[in-house]
Amino acid sequence: MVATSTLQEENRQLKALLKLQETDKTALANGYLLTSTSTSSKRIALLSIGRNLGVAAGQPVRGADGLIGRVLSSGPSVSQVLLLTDVDNIVPVRRARDGLPALAYGRGNGDLDIRTLNIANNPFKPGDILVTSGSGGLYPPNIPVGIVVRRQDDGALARPLADPGKVDAVSVLRPYTPDNIEAQRAPPSPPAPVPDPAP
Repeated sequence: MVATSTLQEENRQLKALLKLQETDKTALANGYLLTSTSTSSKRIALLSIGRNLGVAAGQPVRGADGLIGRVLSSGPSVSQVLLLTDVDNIVPVRRARDGLPALAYGRGNGDLDIRTLNIANNPFKPGDILVTSGSGGLYPPNIPVGIVVRRQDDGALARPLADPGKVDAVSVLRPYTPDNIEAQRAPPSPPAPVPDPAP
């Protein structure tokens, strides 16, 4: 029974990633998270793909349910991913319902600290959904990041929407840079005119 539910969850993730691949032009390659650390404050996962498929340090990694982290280093066939929840990971986010900008900081324990950019105002409520904002480059906008579980004095505590311990299939994305943004927006260039042959 457990094996069946695990297989069903893996199939759900794969189908969701395939659907994302059809619409998301930033996806570079798909792979599997092989292991992830959960006992130390350093949150790193091993990814089943590497440089042989174009994976390089600094590329975002997402699962079907949301952001996982970013590639820390890549070998020929495996890579290390710095997880969203690592203390060295800071992600620009926005509240999905109104675009309120904030920053998500990994706590090293599986949760996230959310800090609003306006320190005097703490508008977060439990249940608020946070997505990547696209600010600062690297992470494309609108990838689900976390859900607020409670307010804190200086912001909120959030839980990641994609749990690396339960995620198998992931996509590595192209970093969100001005070049990529323009390439995604610009229509394809028309073919160069062919000069008339000389008479």
